[in-house]
Amino acid sequence: MIHLLGSDRSTGRTVRGTTQRRLSFVGASFLAVMAALAVSWSRSSMAPAQAAIPTPDQSSMTSNAARTYTNPVYNHDFPDPFILRHDGRFYAYATHGGGYGFQVMESPDLVHWTHRGTAFEVPWSKEHYWAPEVVEYRKRFYMIYSALNPETHKHDLGIATATSPLGPFT
Repeated sequence: MIHLLGSDRSTGRTVRGTTQRRLSFVGASFLAVMAALAVSWSRSSMAPAQAAIPTPDQSSMTSNAARTYTNPVYNHDFPDPFILRHDGRFYAYATHGGGYGFQVMESPDLVHWTHRGTAFEVPWSKEHYWAPEVVEYRKRFYMIYSALNPETHKHDLGIATATSPLGPFT
């Protein structure tokens, strides 16, 4: 089952599509978004992203202490991260070990990270938040994730959106 959160334009209330009819719409919408993203990704070059990743070498370790780093670069609860590059900055998304939603961090260089808090709390589940990935498409950010459905006890996929890579996602 795929959950899609949105708002009812006539009432402004948050709604959740979970019926079989809505599932077909949501599934088709999910596939359409993913196909569009695949096309946009195939048109982009990976060279700038690779060039921006700092790599320590022997000369930088001895001559410039500011360029060195030691893994892990963030030694706290941040399991299974996904990293998005946007406008020259990096955004990392991960679960919380205690199940408090999906957290986000920001970095200018993949070495120095600032924790920015919770980007999204799943309204229909409180357990097993897994595999957040975020993509940008047409000036919106889409977080695709999975969580445990409390009714079926199976993992469902969800899509949340935001206008900023830091969220909040809804």
